[in-house]
Amino acid sequence: MARLGILGVIILIATIASCALQFDVYCSASEAQENNKNFRIDLIRRDSRIPSNAERLQRAIERSKQRLQRLQHYISQNAGLGSKSYYSPISAADGEFVMQIGIGYPVPVTMDAILDTGSDLIWTQCQPCDDYCIPQSDPMYNPAQSSTYKNISCSSYFCLAVGTHKCDGGANCIYYYQYGDSSHTSGVLGYETLSLATAALRARTYIPQIAFGCGHDQGGYFDNSAGIVGLGRGPLSLVSQIGSSINNIFSYCLGSMENKAQSSPLFLGRAGTFGSDFNVTPLIRNNPFPTFYYLGLTGIDVGDEPVEIPDGTFKIGADGGGGLIIDSGTTLTFFVDPAYTPFVAAVRSAIEAQAVDSSQLGFDLCYNSTSDLRIPSITFHFAGGAEYVLPPENSFISNEEDTGGLFCLAFASSGSAGSISIFGNIQQQNFHIVYDLGRNNLYFTPADCDSM
Repeated sequence: MARLGILGVIILIATIASCALQFDVYCSASEAQENNKNFRIDLIRRDSRIPSNAERLQRAIERSKQRLQRLQHYISQNAGLGSKSYYSPISAADGEFVMQIGIGYPVPVTMDAILDTGSDLIWTQCQPCDDYCIPQSDPMYNPAQSSTYKNISCSSYFCLAVGTHKCDGGANCIYYYQYGDSSHTSGVLGYETLSLATAALRARTYIPQIAFGCGHDQGGYFDNSAGIVGLGRGPLSLVSQIGSSINNIFSYCLGSMENKAQSSPLFLGRAGTFGSDFNVTPLIRNNPFPTFYYLGLTGIDVGDEPVEIPDGTFKIGADGGGGLIIDSGTTLTFFVDPAYTPFVAAVRSAIEAQAVDSSQLGFDLCYNSTSDLRIPSITFHFAGGAEYVLPPENSFISNEEDTGGLFCLAFASSGSAGSISIFGNIQQQNFHIVYDLGRNNLYFTPADCDSM
């Protein structure tokens, strides 16, 4: 399979419902909070320019499996050893979205950076960077041409949060950040103005004093991106740094992967309102691995029948291993074998049609699309009594160009008991999903994402 790509890597082009009611508005975090400002950002699937649905799906699945493998390796190597916020377990090119941002003021350098819920640090390549930089198609940011760039000192909170660091002669913070595939970035930690723009790039909202890595030494594979925007739960991530100005809330509504031309909204703040029609379940903190968004999955129904899953299958272990995370950057949903094996058996038993051999496709359960398929409902029971009911298009995926017209179950095994499970983005399609980090809750409800 191709190494690159995924349904989900998305170009974030800000459609601002905030301070940017006029062109080029400079808005501080305190002003945004006082004025209750929010951001809406339109998301475009990274592979939307690829005409073949088969190729887009192939890339998505391959990257999902690579992402899972790196997560498993990282957690198995570090369970019980405490937090390493300066290390991301995934590949730097695994992120499922690409975010168009601006760096600097008054004339920002616009670039595409990978948006990554599996890491925290925001960074971009910086001039001078002749010998130790990686190729990128976007212009390279030069801090000397910005009036708002400032080095971060070694004694600052952010310098301590980045983990591996040292001080230069001027007491500036020199960081080193490594990814799961041994890619890395190193440079000076600084403050800078981050800007988000409309699709036409005519209006901007400027967010000052964002801590980021100004990378002068990069190595490894970054998929031609100009950097990373971390969206995890750690202190260096974008949502953590601007938390007070967005009420510690962000949300998204991902449209169907088959509709490659339609954008999907991401909301920073309360622009995507939610009410009594939303289910709610707690976000669980896992101290050894604080970046990820863990959920308490307590049971699964196929049709009206509960799947026989051993108690505690999805619980986080004493060493921090196991558990289930929700991740917009993984395409399929992965369950550990004690849940996955009976789950697939229950789905197979509930469908009267004859399954076909799909081993060469990388799926465990497929049916001919010409069959009169009656796909059962699948319900996930989360802590707090929340129920997440999948429509058929969130359970099975079609790839008619390469599979001869097959519908395949969009789930896979993550391995033996104690491994991590992942709730992927196919299962999140056409749900409005809200992360309320202030209350440590996840809210969700079915929605027509294309019309939001």
